[in-house]
Formats: sequence, C-alpha cells, structure tokens
Amino acid sequence: MDYYEINITPRGTDAREEKRLRRVGMQYHRILESGESQQFGNSYWGHFRTSPPRSNFKMDYTIETIANGFKSIFGTCLRTTSRFQGIIEFDFNGFIVIVENRGGSLRVNGDTMTRTTAGRHLAALCFQTNDGNTREEVRDKFFKIISLPPDVNYCITNRAPYSFYLDGQFIECRMNVRQISSKKLALEISEGVWGTLTVKQFMGYLSHYLHGTQRGSWCYTSPEVLYERVMGEEGRESDIKVMKNFLAQNRTSDLIDRRAKVLLKETLEKYEDRVKYFSCTDTRKHNALFVKGTENDWVIYWIENNRNRAGRQLVSTMYHSPTYDKTKECVFDFNCKGGENFKGVCVDNLQSNSPLIDQAVSRVLVCLNDKNTKRMVSTMQGIPLADKRIDFNSFREKDSFVFFAFEKTSIKDKIKGVMEK
Repeated sequence: MDYYEINITPRGTDAREEKRLRRVGMQYHRILESGESQQFGNSYWGHFRTSPPRSNFKMDYTIETIANGFKSIFGTCLRTTSRFQGIIEFDFNGFIVIVENRGGSLRVNGDTMTRTTAGRHLAALCFQTNDGNTREEVRDKFFKIISLPPDVNYCITNRAPYSFYLDGQFIECRMNVRQISSKKLALEISEGVWGTLTVKQFMGYLSHYLHGTQRGSWCYTSPEVLYERVMGEEGRESDIKVMKNFLAQNRTSDLIDRRAKVLLKETLEKYEDRVKYFSCTDTRKHNALFVKGTENDWVIYWIENNRNRAGRQLVSTMYHSPTYDKTKECVFDFNCKGGENFKGVCVDNLQSNSPLIDQAVSRVLVCLNDKNTKRMVSTMQGIPLADKRIDFNSFREKDSFVFFAFEKTSIKDKIKGVMEK
C-alpha cells in the first residue's frame, strides 16, 4: 500500500497558514486472463492530477477539484478499453474502498456508479473525515455518502435552488432539504411546511434547477405546480401566497450577501493591522480594501449594485505607485478609482458566479502574500518592490476621499540598516 497526502486546503486560504492534508493509501491490482492477481508495487499517485472545473460549475468547487484527481487515476488504472480487469484499493484510516473496472462504469465496494460519481464520493470522504478518525467512523461516513447521489448531498448541505416570478420580478431562492429515508427527501416549501419527493424525482428536479437542462417535466415549474407535486394535493390560494412570500425571503442573492458580509467581517478582524475597509455612496456604493502586502501596498476596489453581477473581473486590483512627493499626505479618490497613483493589475477569478465580496476577499489573500503570488500570477511578475510603504495607522476618510501618509523609514533604508548590522 502506497500512501499519499492529498492537499484539501480550501481555495482562497492564506498561503502562510498550515495546509490541510488527507492521508490516503492506494494499491493497484490487475486480474489476468488466467484469473491470477498481479499486484503493482510502484506508485500510481503520480497520476493524481487535480484540475479545477469549468467556471460556470454549479456545485462544490473544491470537492470537484479533488474528484478530478481521482478520475485521473481511474483514467490510467481502470481504462475502459483495457482487456484486463483493474482493481484499486484505497485505504482511509484502515477502511478499504475497493474500486473495480466495469467497462465504462465502476463498482465501488459493490455499488455500480459512473466515474464522475465515484470520484465525487471519494473526494467527499476526504473532506468529511480526517486522519484522526477511527476506522468505524470512516466506514459510517462512507456509507452515508454513497447512500445518495452527489447532487443530492450537495443540496442537503447548501439547499436546493428554485426560481419563479413574483409580481413580474424574477426570484432565485433556496429551499431546505432533508433525507427522511433511503429513497425519500423532504423539501421545506413554506414556513414549517415540508413536502416529499423520491430521490429519483428530486434528481429530475435538479436536472433543470441545478444543472440548467431544458428537458423533463420539472422545467419552469410554477409555485402552484411545485406545491401540488410535493404535497400531493392542490394548494389553496392563501397557502400559495404564504409559500411565495416565504421563498422570496430566502432568495439566493440575500443568502449570498449575508454570508459574504460575515466573511468580510471575519477577514477584517483577522488582519486588522494589514487590511482596512472604506466605502463611499453616491448613486452607487463604492468599496475599497487597502491591503498591506509583503512587498507592496494594494487596493481592492468594487462597486455594489452592479447590474452585471456575474463575471470574473467585477473587482479591480491595484497597487500603489506614487509619482508625487512621498513626504506629503496622499489621497485615494473613489470618483476615479483611486487616481493616477494606483495602477491596475489583471487578476482573473476562476469562477464567474462568485459574489463581489467573495472575489474581493480572495484578492486580499492574493495581495497579502504578494511575494509568493508574483511568481505564480503572470500579470503581477513585473511589479517592482515598493520603496515607500503606506502607514496603515494614518488613514482618515472624508467625503469621497481617503487620506493617508507614508511610513517614515523607506524600504531601502530598512535594507541598508540590516546590511550594516
């Protein structure tokens, strides 16, 4: 058994923090035509290549990245065209998961499933267990994971998406989902009102509302029809009215905004000495995060109420490159994205559906570690080391301006002092 530590650190984590690793063992066997088992001692973990999903991917981005790593191993060891039957044993804290080649599909501990589903189940097991769990704890978690399709597990954790029109306005919302038996699920369609669907029916529902396909009987289901299908009876007019108002209160944009504001608050508290937030409101709300990187000072700038909420560059990243007397007080002007002393850098987002604040916080982590990210992001490689740094205790805000001063000692003077010592 060959062991490997899979990096399951969530995307956007500060690079200076300790990585989250999951130790997993693997042994590859091949069943020959004679029926004998041929065991391979060399490592096949070299074929574990994680790759991010498409930018419009609707489910868990981090789990899918690890799932693609397992799929790359399947593509090497369990080829669909191979005349040999391949078997892979994965060891999770002593609990063995056996994956067998069955042509186009796979059999995982006796259950037949697609390669994509198998990869997602193994990735979910990596995230939902750790190296300190007992074999029995891993076993119980594994059987709980494979009891439902990955799409359903995602909705139990993140709620099920739904959309409808209310007084001419398009509403996107989320509904709570619970598993009530091995084959049935419950959906909360109104306050304390739960309807039921079979797993098969719910998968048909997700085909449209999660994956966006335009086929099946669930396409563009109205609240009236949804009520009837999950409750088994036609809803009264008062019931439908309450249901619509309840769903409108759980609209996706509001849930995302609330989570994003909590994330921003936690980031400001964690890096209170290196990240400062300012805002200005005219017809729209302008936001700026000043970030003290290792080598440069940065500003993350975005405008709320942006109609184009979907995109990978709704947040601007700029570094401070002053051309004026560095002994005077400096200014950031919200009306012109900082002014001529702030130069923009193209930093793209991997996902196009990330909310504005999430994009801003991910840029903060990039800028905090600018010494390392300059080597990895091509558009940042030519940015020189700043000579004068912003004094993060000097900020003051007035109208649409943020005023600040420089630190008294320049970087060159600090380096010179270190060399002299």
